[in-house]
Amino acid sequence: MRSMIGDRIDVGNCTVIMTIRISQEEAASFEAEVTDIREVSRRDGRSLWQIALSHTAFSVKDCSGVLIATARSGVQLEVSVEAVEVDAAGEVWHTTQKPLLAGTAVRGRVTR
Repeated sequence: MRSMIGDRIDVGNCTVIMTIRISQEEAASFEAEVTDIREVSRRDGRSLWQIALSHTAFSVKDCSGVLIATARSGVQLEVSVEAVEVDAAGEVWHTTQKPLLAGTAVRGRVTR
């Protein structure tokens, strides 16, 4: 059974609020595109990034997971999502330690 936009689905310890129609099985894994990226801090030569996606299954509270991008060469890059937040404009930002360029296709996986 498919969920409707606005429905809440529990995935592990996370509650996902649907912004697109997907089933509960699909909620833990999704495909999206990077729409924006920003560097939010730099300390001791290490940067912290926030990535916006075309859509997401990550929620703001107590969720983590990975974004997997595949380069043209076929090499896969796995980027851990450490936190998720929503800004004043309603944009959802995924905090990572690795940048991904806007336009990059990713597979997302919620792990908790």
